[in-house]
Amino acid sequence: MARFLSQTAHRWASKINEMRMVSELSFANYASPPRQSPFSDLVVALTSYPTRIQFAWRSVETILGQDGFLGTTVLVLCESDFPRREVPRRLRNQCSRGLKILWVKRDGRSFDKLLPVRHAYPGSAVITVDDDIYFPNTLVSQLVQAAVHHPGSIVSSRGWRVLPSQRDGQVHFGEGWQRSESGDAGPGLHLPGGNGCFYPPDGLDPVVDDLELALKLAPTNDDIWFWIQAVRAGTEFACLGMRPHLRVGPQTKTDSLSRVNDGVREAQFQDVMRYFSVDPEGLIWRG
Repeated sequence: MARFLSQTAHRWASKINEMRMVSELSFANYASPPRQSPFSDLVVALTSYPTRIQFAWRSVETILGQDGFLGTTVLVLCESDFPRREVPRRLRNQCSRGLKILWVKRDGRSFDKLLPVRHAYPGSAVITVDDDIYFPNTLVSQLVQAAVHHPGSIVSSRGWRVLPSQRDGQVHFGEGWQRSESGDAGPGLHLPGGNGCFYPPDGLDPVVDDLELALKLAPTNDDIWFWIQAVRAGTEFACLGMRPHLRVGPQTKTDSLSRVNDGVREAQFQDVMRYFSVDPEGLIWRG
């Protein structure tokens, strides 16, 4: 009985704490006067799926609460995952406050947070985010400011300096890499999209939209696919070097793709590089 009461108290305390954080993040938006962004058609996009949809509203809330954000927030969902197009009540309520749901017929998995959005909002800059993170309310404004300072670059809140392995001198995914620091800019960075990543309209090679090929070469790692298509387009990178974002607690109990990536991302990385004949020397951080 004592253990049950302790677990119940812990769950309620966690729930109250999460609600408080969401409330504070949202209130910051209403307390701050809106400022015109140089990217007036900016889109912030994310995707979700049935085992995570109940909690996705928490990440969405922190996007709707961004300081001075005047753009569009889009949640991409696949019709086969939600046959009746039914979503949780909290997400429906957020639709009345600006959230837009983009329904797609084919399940593009994690690629859906960018590829369908590029088609639905052509010519727009897109910031991708994950559905299991509480984002600081200055995320969008900081990404936009950095994008202005580094025109044409892909900008992320967090990332990695790509370095050759000390084991064999070759580039292996994640092996020997260093966390990117604030102010890092140029080639040689890997910027995952889930922490908040700004993609300019023309920053990726057009083949990026080939979902069939993407799912063949990197079925569980959209970050590798987007990264290599940026390299092929000659796009450079910039990183804010932010601290880790707070994650939504219950999401850690769901079947996240990141768990799959741990075992196969190196193979997919090598497959993509071989297919496009990418010179790994061009991926290395030179400082």
